[in-house]
Amino acid sequence: MKIQSKELYNALKKLKITVVSKLPILNYVYMNVKNNTITMFTTDLEKVNKAIILCVTGEEEEWSTCLPMVLIYNSTCHPIYYVKKYKGYPFMDFIKVCSEDSDVLNFMYNKLIETVTITGENYKANFKCFSSDEFPIKFCEEKV
Repeated sequence: MKIQSKELYNALKKLKITVVSKLPILNYVYMNVKNNTITMFTTDLEKVNKAIILCVTGEEEEWSTCLPMVLIYNSTCHPIYYVKKYKGYPFMDFIKVCSEDSDVLNFMYNKLIETVTITGENYKANFKCFSSDEFPIKFCEEKV
């Protein structure tokens, strides 16, 4: 499945999570691929964000997974050993870099090991995913 990186990045900006949840699955974006359409959701169990984009080309694929939208990184500052927390957006940041080159991205999902491999003309990344079964998709669909 191929996707325009700029279109995907614009959709992810609408879905951006600003508050880190204590429930890990809520820090991920739900992605459902069906009929050359990608439907994505994020939620904090109060507010639901939804975005839909079309694939550029690709075979008829059908899959869903959850990609990391926001993660917390700990950093120890030497010499006082103060632990500082940083917020990171691994998936979104990668797509942003790709969109600067207007890259068309190829997504390949491996259900056995729950990973998505994204390749572009100049880029490649693997993302470890959560199973889509963990995401509160029924709640999201009812709210939207």
